[in-house]
Amino acid sequence: DIFKSENYPIRKETPQPGEMAELSRDLRLATEDLKRGGANPPCLFTIIQSFVGWGWKRYPSEAELRCMSYLAIALRVRGLTYYTYHSDNGKGVSSTPERMRGFMKLTREISALSDHLVSRDAAVQPRCEVLSGAKSAAYDQLPVAFLLKESGMFVAVNVTDAPLEARFTMPDGSSFVHKFERHGVCL
Repeated sequence: DIFKSENYPIRKETPQPGEMAELSRDLRLATEDLKRGGANPPCLFTIIQSFVGWGWKRYPSEAELRCMSYLAIALRVRGLTYYTYHSDNGKGVSSTPERMRGFMKLTREISALSDHLVSRDAAVQPRCEVLSGAKSAAYDQLPVAFLLKESGMFVAVNVTDAPLEARFTMPDGSSFVHKFERHGVCL
């Protein structure tokens, strides 16, 4: 069975505190609900916002779309879909050339990772220590969501609303430090 979660956190005309943390919370809750229901491992797909209108005041920025996409991957979502509208009404991904170029760049970037994305999650995950910046995100979320795949691909996402610096210690004992921008992604 597959559960598909609709998550559209970009609601206001300007970026708001906690938008990515809200997505993190909702995806974690959906995963926990599926586990409680007997799905082990849970198969969660998400529908990512790529529209404006009908109560949502702005289209997500390229950085926000990228953050939402990689946050879903870091939280072990098994399928990404994007909700949009046709270009005639100015509300969808293809309504401007800039939006379409940004969207195509993102989907090509993710598609290039296909071999890694279908590999198993590593049995032992890295440890994360926040060196500077927020120690937690809104909605009681961890400040960084991350995932290591058996293929060696590592993805980490800053869920907070400000830059932060984190040290990741890998299962083999090696470590590295990454400086994240607001809603930044580390691949």
